[in-house]
Amino acid sequence: MTDKIIELLQGLREDMNSLRSEVHVLSDKVDKLSQAPLGQNVQKTQKNTNQSFNYGRALSQSEQDYINKLHSNDDANNKVVNMRGELPNDYPAETVPIPESPNVSELKLEQSQNIEHTQFHKKSVIEKFFIWLSKDWPMKVGGFFVIAAIGWFVTYATSVGWLSEVARVVLGYLVSVGAIGFGVSRADKDRTQGNLFLIIGIAAMLISTLAGIYYEIIVHVVGMFVMLIAVGFITLISLKQKSISLTSSMIFFGAIIPLFFASGVNSVTIFIYLFVLTLGTLWVVSFTFWNGLTTLMLAVVGFYSIVYIASDFRNIESVYNVVLSFIFAGVFYVANVSSIIKSKKPSHFDVVTALGIGTLMLIWILSFASAEFEVFLLLLAVLFFAGASYAIFTQTGRKSPTAIYAGVTAVLFAVATALQFDGPVLVTAYLVETSAVAIITLYFARKSVSSGMRSLLTIICAIPVFMSLESIFRIFDYLDYPYNSNLLDYMPELFTVFMACITMFAVAIAILRVTDIENKGNMTFFRIFAYTGGVFGLLLVWFTTHLFMENVDVATFSALVIYTIVGVGFYIMGAKEGYKPYMFVGGLLFGIVVFRVLFVEFWDMNIVMRIITSFVLGSLLISTAFIKKNKH
Repeated sequence: MTDKIIELLQGLREDMNSLRSEVHVLSDKVDKLSQAPLGQNVQKTQKNTNQSFNYGRALSQSEQDYINKLHSNDDANNKVVNMRGELPNDYPAETVPIPESPNVSELKLEQSQNIEHTQFHKKSVIEKFFIWLSKDWPMKVGGFFVIAAIGWFVTYATSVGWLSEVARVVLGYLVSVGAIGFGVSRADKDRTQGNLFLIIGIAAMLISTLAGIYYEIIVHVVGMFVMLIAVGFITLISLKQKSISLTSSMIFFGAIIPLFFASGVNSVTIFIYLFVLTLGTLWVVSFTFWNGLTTLMLAVVGFYSIVYIASDFRNIESVYNVVLSFIFAGVFYVANVSSIIKSKKPSHFDVVTALGIGTLMLIWILSFASAEFEVFLLLLAVLFFAGASYAIFTQTGRKSPTAIYAGVTAVLFAVATALQFDGPVLVTAYLVETSAVAIITLYFARKSVSSGMRSLLTIICAIPVFMSLESIFRIFDYLDYPYNSNLLDYMPELFTVFMACITMFAVAIAILRVTDIENKGNMTFFRIFAYTGGVFGLLLVWFTTHLFMENVDVATFSALVIYTIVGVGFYIMGAKEGYKPYMFVGGLLFGIVVFRVLFVEFWDMNIVMRIITSFVLGSLLISTAFIKKNKH
């Protein structure tokens, strides 16, 4: 029984070895056939086969017969296919071998083109130009001479009377259409050569159109839109080629076309033309996701807008200007926000475009809107940009575009505030706005507050803080010379100091509540706002006592006592809990009081107030000696 089992196991092992050899032989043949072009005779000798796949043993007779059969099939196939890789006419159609794998050489060529395409877009504009010029440069220089020859021929033919004015224009259009048609057909075989003829054709068309306008055969409006159609046609060809360089060149060419026709068209026509070009560009971007084209088109619209604003644009109804600006802003706004949300990973072009939209929106409103509608339109823009910031954050969670739209929202709201208020009221409004921005940002960021975000919020909130220094200096001037003005005139300044204290403490509390305060950066962030709020609190106490108390000594005594009581409170809490920052605040207040008393107040007070002040302050300070620490 045992012998039979051993015999069966040995037979099974031999069968497994045989099957393994056959599998390896088949896999090797498949690899060779997939890598070799059609018609190549793959030869393999019996000796090489035995050496490659016998795993250290001689092949069995069945294995050898199977391999010989494979080689006989290869020989039969190779007889059918001639040296050019073509099949004879009498070869049965149902047995025609169809290669399933792509040509290896074509794959390598496509891969090398993709690598060159990627490396090309990493170059600067000047480097790209020289790279473009270095490829088939004789042909490109020849193209330049051809354009020059056509122009000189038309000039010469005109001078000797060979061509009439209409014939010159018609000849130019024929040359341009012929060059474009040849370029389209040639681009399928050689893209560089085909694109050169496309450029020659559209350049000839521009020259012919300008000539037609000069001879008063074509009106400016028709000529401008004829060029727009030509630009759109070549842009479609570039999309077929998936060439971003040709597409961007055509859009830029289309953008400068109004400069050639500006003398004969009004601003309305130019902006209608730009609007059509903008829609076409955004349509291209929606299919290709070449977001840089949106940025390019926004820059073009911005250029024409600045030129228009610098000119005598007030001859046109302001309502038209406002409507036109909002239409352009709305188109770019929708395109940019949808692109950011769809891509999930916006590029730097999206961020630049968002910033550009906000900048142009601000310029358009301030330039075109009447004074009574400026604030309303700015607040309307604020709502749109704030909504975009919220939508982008909730849909993608990306911080850079969210921050850009939020920043533009803040700037627009700040401008609207500046148009509505001035003086201390403006500073107070800015304090409220910046603190609200900081608190909302911290709420959404929560535990993921970065160092850059902390720095940005600190800078934003510091702006109205520095603006409030003017109110502080004005109050000090009043305290030194109280008879030169009325106390009621300084109430807005006092309210500004009060709001600065409240807003700084509000931001500090928000940091304490929603962020990870154990983080060292967040703790420093918290202390900046807490200490700033404390400084404004000290100023508020001093101003309040000295503005509303007639006796200066009593006012000073009251302020110093309040400082000391607050300092004792912080010192006691810090000592009991073993929390050194509280003890530091208390010690700092003690230092301020002692310095002020010894070097300033004792020399201005009468003897009675000196005694009272010294006794009260001394008692408060001595009370800190009886503090007992909590036992944990």
